[in-house]
Amino acid sequence: MMSERSKLVLTSVLGGAAALFLFVVEPTRSGLYPPCVFHALTGLYCPGCGSARALHQLLHGHVASAFALNPAATLFAPVLGYAYLASAARVLRGRPRQAVLVSQGWIWLVLVSIVAYWVARNIPIHPFHPR
Repeated sequence: MMSERSKLVLTSVLGGAAALFLFVVEPTRSGLYPPCVFHALTGLYCPGCGSARALHQLLHGHVASAFALNPAATLFAPVLGYAYLASAARVLRGRPRQAVLVSQGWIWLVLVSIVAYWVARNIPIHPFHPR
């Protein structure tokens, strides 16, 4: 079984490699990224559509461009990054990682927000509709 530090190193290396790949290989000019199956089948945008392009722009420091491509990915990337760094700091200090306990109300709020975002981004009116 892997130690917490080993898991941290592994996830950091894999995450760093993925970020480096996304930084170097632009999603709009590469055939390496898979298309969205939901969009291909329905013509509608899912909550994740544009997230690779948005994260590519975010890694290059173009926050406005990233937000225009996928506001949810742009807003949640720093939150997820902070959560990872906070967990990593606990492991490096020799403390156990804290269990993430979220109330049922927060879970419902996130789910309703995702569905609302999904519906809103398919309304053909600015600022909802992605480019």
